[in-house]
Parts: sequence; C-alpha cells; structure tokens
Amino acid sequence: MRVNHTYGRGGALAYLAAYDVHHAKVFGRAEPRTGIDPFMNLVNQVMRTSFRLAG
Repeated sequence: MRVNHTYGRGGALAYLAAYDVHHAKVFGRAEPRTGIDPFMNLVNQVMRTSFRLAG
C-alpha cells in the first residue's frame, strides 16, 4: 500500500532583538519575515521607549 502524506508549511518566524547596553534591557519581536520593514518596526519599538535618565 502506498500512502502519500501532505502537510502545509507554515514557515518560520524571524525573531529580531536589540540590546540597550545602558539599561541592560532586551527588546524583541517576532515577524513573519525579515527585511527592512520588520527591522524598522523594531527600531520604532526601541525609539518609542522612554527611559528615566540618572542624574
């Protein structure tokens, strides 16, 4: 008996991360693909975060 198995490929997510060395904080996000748009989403996420400056 011959059996044919089929499956749908869902693809892998891309995990992008940035590290803030001044505050020891990691920012991360999962995107459906890589490229400039997902990278800019990460940059915008980091830039929207406000930190209290020591002083």
